[in-house]
Order: sequence, then structure tokens, then C-alpha cells
Amino acid sequence: MLKSDLRRDVLLFCGLLVFGVIGAAWVDIPNVNPIAAIALFGGVVFGRAYLAIACPLAIIGLTIFGQAVASWPIQLTIAAGLLVGVCAGRLVRHRAMLGSASRITRSAIVAVAASSLACSLAFYVVSNWGWWQFSGFYPPTVAGLGACLISGLPFLFNTLVGDLCFNATLFGLAAAVVHNPIKSAIWTAFKAAPFRS
Repeated sequence: MLKSDLRRDVLLFCGLLVFGVIGAAWVDIPNVNPIAAIALFGGVVFGRAYLAIACPLAIIGLTIFGQAVASWPIQLTIAAGLLVGVCAGRLVRHRAMLGSASRITRSAIVAVAASSLACSLAFYVVSNWGWWQFSGFYPPTVAGLGACLISGLPFLFNTLVGDLCFNATLFGLAAAVVHNPIKSAIWTAFKAAPFRS
């Protein structure tokens, strides 16, 4: 029999895996997918770090299976860039624990938003470094790295927006589920809805 916290982590892992695969397949905008948000979210909520690391890696494996992908060194740098989110999630875990307080604190929201932005920037730097280093498109010079970073700027905007939206979705849903529904904003709005008599 699994312990209740391990059972919770396994169910959460499976749910995030499904959400990540569907989200990555459904959204057809470059660099807009839930994988980085799942990495940050997993770093915060998983009790076991290995599950937080395994979840985004499993999604990457499932979403690129059978597709024409970049070389393995580039894929490894992309995975490393995403795993920065797990590390950031572990660092802010004590501030953003969703079940530890009776309400969401401003510091938890700031910690998640700042981590989302920092992880997006880290992914941009790490993944573009991988393209510069391993793709052969850019000369192995500082000017080549600069050109690679500049050509990646349009993707950075997509990454920033996508990560913020997916993090708001994941952390918002978790807050609504974990907190007492009588006190939640969703329940309050439902009770005040005009269709209820």
C-alpha cells in the first residue's frame, strides 16, 4: 500500500504528464507550451525531487517521439534549460506552498511570478547557447553567440508569455483545489452568479 503522500505525488505526476503532453500538442505557437511551467510547479509541489525532475523529462520524451528533432546535444541543452525550473521551484518551495496557509500570500505570488520570469530567461540563454554550440549555424565566436541570442529574441517573448500563462493556470488551479472551497474566490463567484436563485 502506498503512503498517502506518495500516492498524491504519483497522481499529480500522472495528471501533469497528461496536461503537458496535451498542452504541448495542442498549442501550435513556437516556445509556448506547459513544460517549463510544469517543471517550476513540480519543483514547488512534489515532495520528492526525483518526480519533479522526471515529469518534464517524460513530457519531452513523449512529445518529441517520432518527430524530426534537433541533434541530441541540442535536445540535452533544452532539457537542461527546462530543469532550471525544477531547481527554482525547490528554492521557492517554502514561500509558495499552496496548502500551508489559509490564503495565498502576496509573497507566494511574487515568488512564483519572479521564478517564472527567471526560468524563462534561463531557458532562453541555455537553449540558445546549445544552438550556438551544437547546430553549426553560427560561428564559434562571441559574435556568433550574439547573433544566436539576437535571432532567439522573438522566441523569448513567446516563452515569457506562455510560461506566465501556464504557471498562472497551474498555481491558480492548485490554490483553488487545496484551499477551503468556501473561502475560495471561485466558490464565492459561483455563489454570487446571477443564474443561482
